[in-house]
Amino acid sequence: MSASSSNKPAFHMGHDTLACLNSGLALIFILLLVIFLGKHEFLMLPTLAVTLLLMIRPTLFRPFAALWLGFSEVLGRVMSKVILTLVFLLVVTPIALVRSLGGADAMQKKKWKQDTGSVYRTIDKTLGPEDLEHLF
Repeated sequence: MSASSSNKPAFHMGHDTLACLNSGLALIFILLLVIFLGKHEFLMLPTLAVTLLLMIRPTLFRPFAALWLGFSEVLGRVMSKVILTLVFLLVVTPIALVRSLGGADAMQKKKWKQDTGSVYRTIDKTLGPEDLEHLF
């Protein structure tokens, strides 16, 4: 685990009533999707029972909440990396290729080591506190 992640394990059982309620609602939604999209009408009675249990005693869904929230945490960790990879491959890489084909030299590679001079810009001004207010 990295230092930035929480110390709480993904599948802990200390979920509060609201987390249990939300997880139960997710379960009901999944059951309704299965009923209507999969044409499984026999699940209507169990869905009604789950709904009544959720209304009466949401904390009964604590084990399901632990699984559901643990799954969502794992999914969030994986999908964030997938989305960032796709953004890099589909946005950043094509822009870099177009700029490279267009002759852009953002890193000044063409000037590098051609003569004894430096590619770094020199600033002939003394910087004061007001120059550090809006850096970007």
